[in-house]
Amino acid sequence: MRLFHKINSNHPIPLNVSLGSIKLKSPIVLASGTSGHSDELSAYGDLSKIGAITVKSLCLDKWEGNPLPRIKSIKSGVINSVGLQGRGIKHFIDNDYLDLEKTKSKVILSIWGRTVEEFGQISKIVQLASESKKLESVIGVELNISCPNVEDQNKLFGQSTEFTFEIVNICKSSLEIPIFTKLTPVVSDPVAIARAATDAGSDVLTLTNTMFGIDVDTKTMKFSLGNIVGGISGSPLKPVSQSVVAKIRETMPEVPIVGVGGIFNLDDLLEYLFLGANAVGIGTATFFNPRTAWNIQRDLCNYILKNELDSFEGLWNKLQKLRIENLIEHKEII
Repeated sequence: MRLFHKINSNHPIPLNVSLGSIKLKSPIVLASGTSGHSDELSAYGDLSKIGAITVKSLCLDKWEGNPLPRIKSIKSGVINSVGLQGRGIKHFIDNDYLDLEKTKSKVILSIWGRTVEEFGQISKIVQLASESKKLESVIGVELNISCPNVEDQNKLFGQSTEFTFEIVNICKSSLEIPIFTKLTPVVSDPVAIARAATDAGSDVLTLTNTMFGIDVDTKTMKFSLGNIVGGISGSPLKPVSQSVVAKIRETMPEVPIVGVGGIFNLDDLLEYLFLGANAVGIGTATFFNPRTAWNIQRDLCNYILKNELDSFEGLWNKLQKLRIENLIEHKEII
């Protein structure tokens, strides 16, 4: 029995947004990790009416993920150690993508690897499929560099400027499709990592992935997750992710940013836009209500109309003016 009705998200005003060369009909994107590998969310809304859907991260081959249990709800968020489970990039191209293509949605393909070379291998497979007209709905490839590097004591690739540059560079050398680089917030200098990504050719930055955490079940006095440590997402992540968005926008004013982390409603969206995100990714909120992306898009349209603006672009420009005025005011106080 379906608990949620499907939403037909027609909107009366232009929500178009540009992320570099990428044109989206809406700034609302479904984030990787919570949207499945195919058309799973099409039961709750028209995927072609939102900006894009980012599929769950895929690696070169089938990957089983981490031991159970893998996920637990924590105060308007979740902690998870799913471990990037998936059936591999070739299975996606030959199977999952076919159903997703029928929805007429724009697709961002998220990939990950255990080594720099694996990222390169996956990129070549994606490019060959694209050239063969097998991935015509794919508008971007998101590099999930927040995964362990087996060549460097399992540290995250995205915690190193050198590895960040290497991964983006090797993928850029193979791909003609625009690249999104998804960064971890668990770094001392996110701007340095962001610059490494853009210097290597990243077209868009996705900010941010989860942060590390541990949860204990006090009823059993055991760790809640089979892998002990998991990624914290949802509302607990929002202020952390927003601080990264703000830092990178102030120091890199031209880079397209997709803000991700704890977006459950219109207010959360407006905060990210004010801080400089060009678009947003709806992730964990989808677990709580799979219609969230469409609900927020509807509320965004109503907000634009209420404020007597004629488009999303007009709203974004207004918010950027307010952000800059606020920064100047605070600098004068300091």
